[in-house]
Amino acid sequence: MAVFAAAMKSDRLFAPLLLSVMGFRPAEVCGLRWSDIDLDAAR
Repeated sequence: MAVFAAAMKSDRLFAPLLLSVMGFRPAEVCGLRWSDIDLDAAR
């Protein structure tokens, strides 16, 4: 997964793709706001 994350880091869809491979369902990903996501803190 680290290789995938590193390759996708510059893509505009990085966050939704990463959340999808982490096990989030599409509806959960679509319901999130950017203020709900902290990529630096990994939460």
